[in-house]
Amino acid sequence: MSGSMLADKLNTIVSGWDDLTLSGVKHRVSPLISEIENSVDETLFKSFMIEFECVKMECIYGDRDDYTEMVKNDFLTVVKNIIKVLG
Repeated sequence: MSGSMLADKLNTIVSGWDDLTLSGVKHRVSPLISEIENSVDETLFKSFMIEFECVKMECIYGDRDDYTEMVKNDFLTVVKNIIKVLG
């Protein structure tokens, strides 16, 4: 998949971000992980994976409180950084 196609897919997810649950975000982004890894540098990918792991843990152990929203927003930040890099 080209960088622009990946950016388009991520932009589609971001455009509906407010309507998605944290689990919904995880399920939409997870199929793109290998493409993200192949499209960005190692530092950005590691940052992405750290935030993705937080999302996974919050989906399992979280209780849909303010912390859940903070995890979702932190993940949004790294996804937007990936989009910016893909340009």
